[in-house]
Amino acid sequence: MYVVTHTIVFLLFPLWFVLTLFNSESIYRLKELFGKLLFLILHKRIEVSGWDNYNKSNLYLIVANYPSGYAGFVMMMLFPQASILAHSFISKVPIISDMLCRNGFVYAHRTGYQKTKHSISLLIKKSESNSIIILPEGKITRNAQIHEFKRGFLYVLRRSNLDLLPITLNGFYTLKPFMRSYVDPDTELKVIIHKPITQATIKVTNDEQLLLSVQNTIDGSYKP
Repeated sequence: MYVVTHTIVFLLFPLWFVLTLFNSESIYRLKELFGKLLFLILHKRIEVSGWDNYNKSNLYLIVANYPSGYAGFVMMMLFPQASILAHSFISKVPIISDMLCRNGFVYAHRTGYQKTKHSISLLIKKSESNSIIILPEGKITRNAQIHEFKRGFLYVLRRSNLDLLPITLNGFYTLKPFMRSYVDPDTELKVIIHKPITQATIKVTNDEQLLLSVQNTIDGSYKP
C-alpha cells in the first residue's frame, strides 16, 4: 500500500511542474489538492482543531513537530500559501527540486556558511509576503518523542514581522515511523492549531523563554 500510494501520487509531479508556470493561485490550489489526494489514497481523514486561532489575512512563522515524512505534506495541504523550509537533499533531485522552488520551497543547507546564509536570507525575504513553515526538530523523530527544537526559526522570527503559530501533529508517527515500510491503517490523524504568539509578545520575550514556551505548547498536546 505504501509503495502504491507514493507511486500514484508522485506520477502527478509532471502535471504539477507544468502548472507551476501559471499564476500563484493555481499553484496554491494544486498544493492543497496534492496533499488531499495523498491522504485520500491512504483512506485517512485528518481532524483539525483550532482554526479559529488562524487568521488568513495574517502572516505567520508556522512551527510543528516532525513525527514522520507525512508532516510536510499535511502542512502543505493545510497552509498551501506558505513557503516551506525543506531538507537540502531534495535540492539534489533533478526537476523536482526546481519545481518545488517555484512553489515556495527553500532548502535548509546545514554545511557551508554561504549556503546557510543564503537559505536564511531567502526565508526572510519570503516572509515579507508569505507565511513560513519550519519543522524545528530538523529531522524526523526516530523514537516517537519530540526532540529539542533548533534555534534557527528564532533567527528568522526576530528578523521578520511574522507572528508565531505552533502546531501539534498527532498520529503521524504511528501512521508511518521513519524505519517502517508500511502505513498503519487504523491510525487517527489530528492536527491542533494553537493560539499564535504575536510580535508584541515576541519582542518582550527572550529566546530561551520563547523556545521553551513553543516546545511546551506543542509537546503538551502531543500523542504519537
